[in-house]
Amino acid sequence: MERRQQAVHRTIVIVDVEAFTDQRRTTPHQLVVREALYDALSQGFEVAGAPWSECHHEDRGDGVFVLAPAHIPKAPFIEVLPNALAAGLTQHNIAHPAEQRIRLRMALHAGEIVYDDHGATAESVNFTFRLLEAAPLRTALARSEGVLAVIVSKWFFDEVVRHSGEIDPATFRPARVLVKGTSAVGWIWLPDHRYPADLTYLASSRGRTEPELRQLPAAPRSFTGRAEELAVLTSVLEAAAEQSTTIVISAIFGTGGVGKTWLALHWAYQHLDLFPDGQLFVDLRGFAPEGQPLSPSAVVQGFLDTFGVDPARVPAELEAQAALYRSILADKRMLIVLDNARDTKQVIPLLPASPGCAVVITSRDRLAGLVAAHGARTIPVDVFSAAEAREMLVTRLGAARLNAEPEAVGELLSCCGGFPLALSIVAGRAEAHRDFPLAVLAAELRDETTRLGALDEGDPAASLPAVLSWSYAALSDDQAKIFELLGMAPGVDIDLTAAAVLTNLPAGRVSAELQALERASLIHQHVPGRWRMHDLIKLYADGQAERRHDQAAQDDALHRFVDFYVHTAHAADLLLDPDSQSIDLPAPHEGCSPRVMRNPQDALSWFNAEHLNLISVQQAALERRWFSSVWHLAWGMHAYHWWQGHIHSDVAVWETALTAVERLGEPLPLTLAHQMLIQAYSRQGDHGKALEHGRQALAGVDDVSVVYRAPVHHAAAHMWARQGELAKALDHAIQAMTFYREANRPIREAWALTMVASFAIKLGQNARGESACEEALALFREHAYPVGEAAVLNTLGELAFANGDYAEALAQFEDTLTLRRELGTTYASADTLDNIARTHVALGDKDKARESWLDALRLYQSQLRNDESSRVQKQLDLLDGS
Repeated sequence: MERRQQAVHRTIVIVDVEAFTDQRRTTPHQLVVREALYDALSQGFEVAGAPWSECHHEDRGDGVFVLAPAHIPKAPFIEVLPNALAAGLTQHNIAHPAEQRIRLRMALHAGEIVYDDHGATAESVNFTFRLLEAAPLRTALARSEGVLAVIVSKWFFDEVVRHSGEIDPATFRPARVLVKGTSAVGWIWLPDHRYPADLTYLASSRGRTEPELRQLPAAPRSFTGRAEELAVLTSVLEAAAEQSTTIVISAIFGTGGVGKTWLALHWAYQHLDLFPDGQLFVDLRGFAPEGQPLSPSAVVQGFLDTFGVDPARVPAELEAQAALYRSILADKRMLIVLDNARDTKQVIPLLPASPGCAVVITSRDRLAGLVAAHGARTIPVDVFSAAEAREMLVTRLGAARLNAEPEAVGELLSCCGGFPLALSIVAGRAEAHRDFPLAVLAAELRDETTRLGALDEGDPAASLPAVLSWSYAALSDDQAKIFELLGMAPGVDIDLTAAAVLTNLPAGRVSAELQALERASLIHQHVPGRWRMHDLIKLYADGQAERRHDQAAQDDALHRFVDFYVHTAHAADLLLDPDSQSIDLPAPHEGCSPRVMRNPQDALSWFNAEHLNLISVQQAALERRWFSSVWHLAWGMHAYHWWQGHIHSDVAVWETALTAVERLGEPLPLTLAHQMLIQAYSRQGDHGKALEHGRQALAGVDDVSVVYRAPVHHAAAHMWARQGELAKALDHAIQAMTFYREANRPIREAWALTMVASFAIKLGQNARGESACEEALALFREHAYPVGEAAVLNTLGELAFANGDYAEALAQFEDTLTLRRELGTTYASADTLDNIARTHVALGDKDKARESWLDALRLYQSQLRNDESSRVQKQLDLLDGS
């Protein structure tokens, strides 16, 4: 059973050898060092009146942890022990080579100690180790000509050192201790190479329990999250403390209402003890309702007044004012918080030169000039993560209230999008109406057209629209125009080419303005070359667009934008599927220049980046009744959806397209939409809906030309095959082949032949299947069409498998997989992996079968192909059970 003793207040001494593990110290050297260290310690403790045998000590390899007996006074451990240690180590070093010489760090503290079966334990012990690891102590020893550097805790300094009649407290220097979350002040002493006596340091802290200058506003209430940003701020402080440099933390930057000031204040209050001379704070009003930022001269004069400088002594020129300000700060350790800065020019005169000062600046601007000229560290502040946002509401409203209405809370979190000010406003309203269900608040935010109004409490400090308006007011005319149009644009993000089309401005000019908007924290370049705007900022920008631009101007911009996506998607689709059905597109809107792509890889990359935007643009076109654009966009995405297995997206965009073409009332688009929905629903496994669209497509097939009849039968063949009706599937495949041949579409004919081959093989008509494969392969190779060639190779694998030639089947399937992976056709690759697995089972190699089925399962699951996923999982279960 664990035993505990009553806590006893004891002196704690920890020492550590500098560079003990240096590679030049071999094991024999280290043994000599350790023996000499213990000799010096035991002799030093004896001289200090603390017999080594009565002390508790633990070996730490390169150091020693010691607890002195409780009855021994604490003063000798600073008045006697350090000098004795330094003398002993100096004698040792004179007599030994460099590899065996000792330079030592020592930490002194005192506190309550408890013992259990595992040894001594106490927070005071952990704290003493933090003192020993402080960067300023390492630096002090490295710069000293002596052999010992001592750091004592603030408690030890105030209670022991200050009252010593043997040593001079003025020869100690305060140091910041920032180690593993510990933030404190220690006092460093060099017993054999002392600092000059300086009463300035003592005067800054003697008899003071609180700073004299305390200008920080109240600490933020209910602060949550921001652990990473707080850690970065502290790490900058640690690095600067080690280098004895002025600390400038400029880029606590982010959009208005994101919580920059709260972050700065919360961090400041965590570290007040490091700045005993106080804190200065000023709201620079860089972005404020007054619209006029504070001038640097006004701020400096305010600071000088705070320091009690006679106004008659304040120079007229800013440069001279700043020099006087820096002179006053020269020997002080202060924190200066410059909140809401407009730009670099505003803050540079406010930077001190004292290595004891830290400067924290918040701004909506990145302050790039401050980073370049003064080495400032940038700390971007974004919206809360989902967990942080919920934590904020829990802190304000309590977990019970949130747990009682999970759906309403989910909607509130979604509508606020992690925006701290929005969450704070919602929490404030919920606190003011504790008897109101949270669902009431959620309902107010649900409608996008009224959401910003619901986040406006009539007070600028509690109004998201007001806070955003201050950033908006600071924009130039061109920046404001682009900001407004970006708010109108459908989609989740935008690249430079699309932005240039939307704004009808040269790309170079748009690029410069996008960078300016990003510096103002209104947009964010989340990946290279692509900019994103938070949903609430987007709503605000859209509202400004409606206010500033008439309907014709808005429609003109959006028409260019929609046409950009229509024509670019069509061009990309042709690169992925050069022989797809052709449709006629109207000329693009004036000012619209579609993106130019060189090869299928370019097309695939563009689709990957723009897929969600394309879906949003299609919805926007439907809302504006631009019905032709709606189905043209669905058409442009079809090959990409087929290649990548985006089955559910394909269904969604073609259902939207069907809504549009039904209103158009034109036979061809209607037939094409039903044809595409046959394929989409068949691949999704919804065979009932596939049949419904199949009937409607076949009913209208005589109303279109032969070139469009073939694809309807092509789709019908796939539909029946997926339902196991192979005879019907073969019949439609033959009709499709006949129509393609009549229309002189050789690649489409080859596709139909591939279907004929596959269905014939599954019906046991192997000779017919092999003949169709040969014809299809010849056509694909003649026209250099590798996508089709891969399909035929897969079918030849099926033929070899049906004939029992599993080795040949495996070779064909593996060639197919290689080609499909090179092409990026992940949908088809999943089916080939399934075939490879089946063939490995036939060959008796269960391990390889499992590997291939696992790869196929991952692809099927990512493509939401539930039927295929279930089938493969059953195969894996059978393998594991066999």
